[in-house]
Amino acid sequence: AATQCWRFINSDMWYQKKELDSLLNSLQDNSCKEREVWFTDVRGCRRRKQLNVASTPIAKLFTTPDQYHLLHYRATIAR
Repeated sequence: AATQCWRFINSDMWYQKKELDSLLNSLQDNSCKEREVWFTDVRGCRRRKQLNVASTPIAKLFTTPDQYHLLHYRATIAR
């Protein structure tokens, strides 16, 4: 989980499913909006190409409140 948190702090946007689950577990005490604002602010300070977050795997982190919502979503799809 610590590695995924460091990647988040480093403004990494490309995560595998398990990595994103681990990161969501670590950050679920923060609201989706807080996560997105913080990430956007930090990423804006970097000299990297500013890609649209919505088209990357990390977008789920800004729309899924916690692991239980993600689990419910996956269970619904599996039916």
